[in-house]
Amino acid sequence: LASYQGYVDRMAPDRSFSRFAGAFPFTRDARDPSGDGGPAVLAAMGKLTDVAQQSDGSVLIADGGFHQIRRVAPDGTISTWAAQATLDWPHGGILPRPDGSVAVTDNPVNRVNLLKSDGKSSLLAGSGEAGFSGDGGPPEVARLNGPVHLASSPGGGVLISDLDNGRVREVLDEG
Repeated sequence: LASYQGYVDRMAPDRSFSRFAGAFPFTRDARDPSGDGGPAVLAAMGKLTDVAQQSDGSVLIADGGFHQIRRVAPDGTISTWAAQATLDWPHGGILPRPDGSVAVTDNPVNRVNLLKSDGKSSLLAGSGEAGFSGDGGPPEVARLNGPVHLASSPGGGVLISDLDNGRVREVLDEG
């Protein structure tokens, strides 16, 4: 469970909670993300909006406060994942893809980016201009308005919760 307070808790089968990542209260200046290479439970993080598990057992955390995606390895160490990617506000949508990339919503700029572990990113959907248009056309020129959540579609594409348009939009794998 991600918190705007900078931590992630996990729930055990007996419904008890324990800290998974993030030091709360903050142990460092809240403007300084820290902890890479150390235990995730000691890392300083910002406003967390989503978590997603990758196929290797690692967990990705959307940190909207620090505009980045953090990765907690199965051994509990934390790192900044795809550190070269520029995100305005990764708000509420992280979706690991079968090829190892990760789709991430970038809410205020009305885009969905595709991040790769080498730090490179590409645009999956959204022109960057708020609005509603582009159904049936190239996803890169479609107008979104507040993309917040992502899910895999039955056909292998990406479903986008386009909040302010009150729609679910789909990007097929072929674009």
